[in-house]
Amino acid sequence: MPFDIEDIHQSILSQIKAFETHSLDFLFTPNNHPYLDTDSIYACFEKEWKIAKPLLENKDHEQDLVDIIFPKKPYNLNVIQTLHDLFLSSSLPHPFIFLDMCIAKILTETSGKYIKHVSPQLLLELLNFHKLRTPKFLIIIKPIIQIILDREKNINHVIKSHACEVLINNYEIEAIFIYISRNTNLKEKEKQVLFQSLTAFQKIYRKFLELRVGIREKDLISLNWFGVSYNQLRQKGEWRDSFSNLVKRFITYLKKRNKNEAVQIGRFLVLRFNNEDILRIIHYEISRDPDLSFERPLAQFIYRQTFKIMQEFRKSYISQKVDTELTRAISETEARTIDAMRMVTVRKVPASVVVKRLRKGAHSLKNYPILPEFMEKLDEFNLKALFELYPVPPVSQQVFNLLANIVDNMELGRDEFFHFIAYMEKLLIFLQRFTEMDIIVDKGSFYGLIKNPYQLNSLNLIKEGAYFASTGLWYQNTIPPSIIRCISPNAIPNCIGVRDRHIFSRISLLTGGFRGSPFDLDSTNRYDWDEEDETCLFRPGCLQITIPQSIQEMWEETQNIQKSCLKN
Repeated sequence: MPFDIEDIHQSILSQIKAFETHSLDFLFTPNNHPYLDTDSIYACFEKEWKIAKPLLENKDHEQDLVDIIFPKKPYNLNVIQTLHDLFLSSSLPHPFIFLDMCIAKILTETSGKYIKHVSPQLLLELLNFHKLRTPKFLIIIKPIIQIILDREKNINHVIKSHACEVLINNYEIEAIFIYISRNTNLKEKEKQVLFQSLTAFQKIYRKFLELRVGIREKDLISLNWFGVSYNQLRQKGEWRDSFSNLVKRFITYLKKRNKNEAVQIGRFLVLRFNNEDILRIIHYEISRDPDLSFERPLAQFIYRQTFKIMQEFRKSYISQKVDTELTRAISETEARTIDAMRMVTVRKVPASVVVKRLRKGAHSLKNYPILPEFMEKLDEFNLKALFELYPVPPVSQQVFNLLANIVDNMELGRDEFFHFIAYMEKLLIFLQRFTEMDIIVDKGSFYGLIKNPYQLNSLNLIKEGAYFASTGLWYQNTIPPSIIRCISPNAIPNCIGVRDRHIFSRISLLTGGFRGSPFDLDSTNRYDWDEEDETCLFRPGCLQITIPQSIQEMWEETQNIQKSCLKN
């Protein structure tokens, strides 16, 4: 029996009713975007349905939605354009809850039973929707957790990193961690994986936050709460205890319902330590305390009071204006990156081609020697936790160090440093993906590790089909690091008539397909390129790389299909 419009309506309502809030009524409330409770999301969707329903009288639109809500086969990349056509092209108010429910459905199926049959590019494109706009927490949290946990070990590090960024950049860390702690459907090991992964990206987000003008001094908050400056407060004997002991005292007072003493300790904790670290210890202490078994109201009471104190600190420390500005800055940066890396003829390449012989995310982690300077740079940019998720070998650490040194002799403003840290985050994830795919950065015998186009050409390395890694352009984070491939060497004459300009295309590390627009790489000798090391100050540099043969073969097949489509 075929599905109809009302079947779609009832299916989405059923999905909403199935949302689990885990009794966190202090977190999920009416009129609290993006933490709406289930009833409020239900009501909002019903309002959207009344507007959207007439549009579904178009049989093509109805069938498109049936294929999304009741899939009989794996989704393909055509569904991205379908979502735009259905929900974002009308002049009527956009039904964002309706759209997000469809995205959540596709993410759930794609990262679940269909994971071996869909292009990883589809997951990335779906996550991109929520890098540009914040969905309701309860709609998206379950499929995002499913991606990060990757229970079947089929999702690569890049996709999981994007999923973590969606949560961290859209929601408050205390809301995320409390939800995970109280989630009865997650095993303890899974919770720890989520805590570790999300903490890594929260550290980066906090670094961004520290760069914004408008963050209030902790001294002012300490004076308001305790009557002394923050430094004076830390010197008091009652607070000079270990982190874990302070958390235990906080929990003990709450168990005795001594809220006044608990609030004082809780306020000191949020002044002194990060919310995610506090919540991880609270979770540990509750899980090992027989008096605080999971379902008891007392554990819920502890989380409620913790959340209240953290929210009090957040409102005192981070103004709404600063929070909004940072969210907008991150969204704008992501929008530029997404636009720069759109895949060419993306819907023409069958998923079966992309996933065939594709190295999966179960690649074993290795313990590599750590360069001291590399660890210093990680600390400077709050990237140490991200590195620990997926270590990289010393040669990749050297690449990171060389590019991190860009800022050593520059006076960067707040916004410039923000873009630089965002660039270094993407660079580290790029190098981690190299390690995951067994792509090796070659040192080479001449010039430095990072070379400019003239140096590559002087070594006769720029040939048709040659692959390199481009460092991208750090300034304003306009061009992310990427694989590039020579399409046509010596294609265009330079200003003196010498054919020293070559046509390259960027290549997707997820699919091996061409991305963005082809570009001109000029190898004319200028700026003493034959003498100086490449600094990548205001232009991308290039790395020589060795790509495993099996991956090259898969990429070749993808690119040949794209070339055929472009010719037609």
